Amino acid sequence: MVKKSGNRQTYTRRELNQLKEYGQLDPTSLKGSENDLEEAISRAINKRETSRFATFTVNKKPKFEKNQKKKRNYTSYESPKESIPENDQKEEQEEDSYINLLSKLKTRNAEESLSSESDIESDTSIQDSLQEESDIGEQDSSQEKSEQEELGDSDLEPDNLIEESEQEIETKDVHSESEELEEQSEESKDDSNGVGTENDPFMRHYELVTENELAKRVSKITTAKYLVSEVDTGIGSDKQVILYSTTEEPEELPEFVHISKEKIKQRIMGNFAKENEQVITEMNTKYQNEQDFVKSQVMTDDQAQLFQYLNSHKDLLYGYRTYMNGKSLMSVYALHVLNHVLKSRDRVVKHNTRLSKANKSGKSAEENSEMQEEEYRDQGFTRPSVLVLLPYRSQAHLFINFLTKFLGTTAINLDRFNNEFGVEEEDVDQKKPGKFYTQKIGMRVTKKNIKLYSDFYLSDILVASPMGLRLVTGSEQNDSKLDYDFLSSIDMLVMDQCDALQMQNWDHVIHMFSRLNLVPKKPRDTDYSRLRSYYLDGMNKHVRQTIILSDYLTPELVNVFNRECLNYEGKIKMRRLYEGTISKVIMKPLEMKFNKIPTKSITSSNDDRFNYFVSKIFPLMKDAGTMVFIPSYFDYVRVRNFIKKHDESLGMINEYTPKPQVSRVRTLFYQGRMSTILYTERFHYYYRLKIKGTNKIIFYGLPDHPEYYPELVNLLLDSKKTSENMMNESEFGSSEPMMSLLNVGGKINVLPPITILYNKYDVLKLQRIVGEKLARKIIDSKDPFYSKF
Repeated sequence: MVKKSGNRQTYTRRELNQLKEYGQLDPTSLKGSENDLEEAISRAINKRETSRFATFTVNKKPKFEKNQKKKRNYTSYESPKESIPENDQKEEQEEDSYINLLSKLKTRNAEESLSSESDIESDTSIQDSLQEESDIGEQDSSQEKSEQEELGDSDLEPDNLIEESEQEIETKDVHSESEELEEQSEESKDDSNGVGTENDPFMRHYELVTENELAKRVSKITTAKYLVSEVDTGIGSDKQVILYSTTEEPEELPEFVHISKEKIKQRIMGNFAKENEQVITEMNTKYQNEQDFVKSQVMTDDQAQLFQYLNSHKDLLYGYRTYMNGKSLMSVYALHVLNHVLKSRDRVVKHNTRLSKANKSGKSAEENSEMQEEEYRDQGFTRPSVLVLLPYRSQAHLFINFLTKFLGTTAINLDRFNNEFGVEEEDVDQKKPGKFYTQKIGMRVTKKNIKLYSDFYLSDILVASPMGLRLVTGSEQNDSKLDYDFLSSIDMLVMDQCDALQMQNWDHVIHMFSRLNLVPKKPRDTDYSRLRSYYLDGMNKHVRQTIILSDYLTPELVNVFNRECLNYEGKIKMRRLYEGTISKVIMKPLEMKFNKIPTKSITSSNDDRFNYFVSKIFPLMKDAGTMVFIPSYFDYVRVRNFIKKHDESLGMINEYTPKPQVSRVRTLFYQGRMSTILYTERFHYYYRLKIKGTNKIIFYGLPDHPEYYPELVNLLLDSKKTSENMMNESEFGSSEPMMSLLNVGGKINVLPPITILYNKYDVLKLQRIVGEKLARKIIDSKDPFYSKF
């Protein structure tokens, strides 16, 4: 409710929050006085979507000379007595003040009562306006009451003090003029380096593409007729970049130039340069890794290369991310995201201004419609245009901090955000990753601030984890709660640290792709006259830019790259050329035997692997201290159910095992009271525990993360040291399980210390572990076993 204080009004917190959501009211700009508050609310209500309540047309405001206070002069019109009731004459006198007329929202036809002397061009228009006022005054009180109820709490009581009204008018006029000048100067400043021109990649990709060109390129995508070529990076020899082009002729990527010459908004360029320098300095200090940082370029070579790929607006699969360069890469795609949002918003604001001027100039509706049809298709079905998927709150906190620092403005709800997403510094880089979070947050970017926790349908950028997004979009089992219309107009999708996303639940990512760029189920206040044409044609998924960053490539990521990255501009795949992590194995010599599993298709590969394990490997599992490493939880359940039928002392550790049970299994396994233990990759990802007492390791499948292989194999070194200590301290000097580790090489029908099962579809995992050359040799080998190292 609106509470009255004398002749003033005060508003409850709920009402102010509603006004902020509706009118983009910035509470940080208020000084605390009620007068300023009413002025800000009045300006906010009239700033956006006023047609929802009443439509106002204020063609011209009075101008004031500097250092001279002037009274507001209104021309009084003497209307016939018979046309205006006496009660309305008093009401007419109260409307002499411009600010009181602006704040009085009691009729739908209020725009006719706001015409000033300079706006009236003929006596005929005067008589029409007075006649309409007379008609309004003749309405009964019940109708007026219903109008007030429809308008709700947006009605503002008039101020009786004329001098204060004039001061408000003058302050508002000066503020509007300065704001307009600021916007014009900012626009010209941003356009000084080619932003918004036909040379801008943003314009070429989203605005200037023709329907024929789009259809022609999409036809090549649907038939998979890409022009595939390898790009010379010029940066190191451990990278391979493959370009999938949709053009007729072979394409070359533009070279990165100085950042000041790139098509970046000037208002964020300086802040990025300052912040990125701190990021590079922190990397050099923390990891003692000298980055190739050139101050004149403001970026490292890796950053410049990534920005070159991003600014081409092609889809990107980037498999060169590490824990050392992850923060620097995030700063680059944060710059790209913010640059995209600012360009999109500025286009809409600029077109709104031009359309408003065209309406005031007296052009016909047909002329305005033709002009809008040609130039002003700049929107989607809904406002959100960028979706960023991140696995942890710490990453979301870092990314959003980059956005606020680059924009150089205040962030509304920042304290709440820091409390919910912030973590202590020492917790960020722990070896044991944090638990799975279901974060989701919307951000609305304006010229002066970033509002956090904005409604998804009023946001420009959405940041979420896959599960957090799934909680919003709902489940197919309850169709009434499904809500994913806010994903209908996503122009840019960013997925960072996809190796961590795969350690959570990859099904949520697949589900997200099935909800992207669909036609909304409900009308969402879409202005179809401003809708880009390819949205109407159902081609928006071919315009979306998909950016995927990961420490390594997996079959799941490659599948998403092939099936979901359908950008008409083409796509880029970048992967690391590995030398192999097998060189990090400390214990040498050590027999490692690669067992090739014959398989005919990828659909039957899981069954072929299980049958091979049951028939060839399990009969030889007789020694104590045997660990079976299983990457997939589904394979883990299958193997567990089989072994439990034959070995009741089986120990099991997976990501769902309670901590007390994990401690118990580790103790029994170390003491030899459990001969075999099953161990999953996801558990190792989250906890990285050392399983003591391990004498043999069977890799049911190779780990996705290449560092896990030497970590697990080096467990045998600890077991060897323990064995030697036990033999030295033992009176008898023998330990059968430990001796099998040292002398297993010459025995028949005995498993070697390291047994690896693989098939031809594990080539990516093999490349990361044994290196590019050796992986190809192992895959192409006709021998069912390979142990030559």
